This record gives sequence, C-alpha cells and structure tokens, in this order.
Amino acid sequence: MASGFMRSAFWASLPPSSQRRTEIAFLLALGGFIIEGRIDLFIETRDEVIVVDFKSDAERDASRHRAQLSLYRRAAAGLAPDKRVTVGLYWLRTGEFEWQDEDLPETTLLDLARRASEALDNAGA
Repeated sequence: MASGFMRSAFWASLPPSSQRRTEIAFLLALGGFIIEGRIDLFIETRDEVIVVDFKSDAERDASRHRAQLSLYRRAAAGLAPDKRVTVGLYWLRTGEFEWQDEDLPETTLLDLARRASEALDNAGA
C-alpha cells in the first residue's frame, strides 16, 4: 500500500533539499496535560513543515482523525516555530491525500484530553 505514496505526484514534487523524517516522537503541553504522540511523516522544507499521517481504514472518514491532526499541527509548530505547518492524511487504500485546513479549538482538545484522562483513571480503579 505504501508504494503508491512513494510514486505519488506529491512525493515527486518535494524539493530534494527537504528533510524527510519518519516516526517523530513528541510531547505536547496542553493545559494541564502532556500529550505524547508520534508523527508518521515529518517533511521540512525551507519555509514549511508538512505532516502526513498514513491511514489504512476501510472506511474513509477524516473527521475521526481531526483531533489527532490538530495535535500534530501544534506539535509540528513547536518543532519548527517559524514555519507554516500543513497537516493531512494519506489514505493507503485509495492513494489519496486529504488536507486539514481547520483545527479543533483548544477548548475541544482540552475536553478530549480531560475525558481520556478520566477514562484511564477509571480503568485503573
């Protein structure tokens, strides 16, 4: 499935000087929470960072990944503070990209973090 990505017009269009790194680990402070994550593909050009998350879902629904991409954009902005950040999904089954233009608001991300923390606390009780 990933071979289609390597043959994509997007991949071919990247400047040869761009830095392409995979599985970039990050820690992100969000309110009173620390979010730990791993970015599938982090591409850095002279003036931009492009974050690509690979998905193999049978059903294509970008809204299910909106919070994840919102957090990835924040993390990438922290890793490259003076650069524009673009985030998106690459659907491995169809070979298509889907870019996220608008992130979830911080209040929504904080609510999700709070609910995840409570669920973990309840699971351990």
